[in-house]
Amino acid sequence: MHSLKLSLDDFEVGSDEMLAIAVHAPGLASYKLAHFLNKKMSWDLANIENPPHDPRPYRPFENPSCLLETYSHEDEINRVQYFLVENRFRQQVWIPKMSDVDYWIVIAGAGIDFLDTNETLRLLSETDCVFSAALLPLENGMSTRTSPLFRYFQSFYDEMENREIIRHFE
Repeated sequence: MHSLKLSLDDFEVGSDEMLAIAVHAPGLASYKLAHFLNKKMSWDLANIENPPHDPRPYRPFENPSCLLETYSHEDEINRVQYFLVENRFRQQVWIPKMSDVDYWIVIAGAGIDFLDTNETLRLLSETDCVFSAALLPLENGMSTRTSPLFRYFQSFYDEMENREIIRHFE
């Protein structure tokens, strides 16, 4: 199975890269999933609506009436940042083509090349409330640059960067 590794170098966003993991955790509230992930992954996911972050929820440009709960954790050792993002708000879906996905874990940062994604996926899959977790698949052999799914994650990254939530590790 191919995985989609999203390179932001090609989009003039910076030298960071991004991965997207689809998480299936049906019926689970985002704050509960964040709690379970914090315990299993040794993360410290915090809602970006809480200080010191921008107090607004994420509203995707594709569907601005959709308010998505978003959590963030900075891993300074590995130089990456994890985001837990809802895929659904009431009856609306952020990424309609992937409507069966409950949550996305977006990983961004300069250290992503050294991240053990297999270990991350294994730990996610072993989390009590997670039914399954998988790297976003590459569609029909298309490059990341032409992938229609990439624009969703690109817009998310841009919004987080504009709100100064993205951490650029030195």
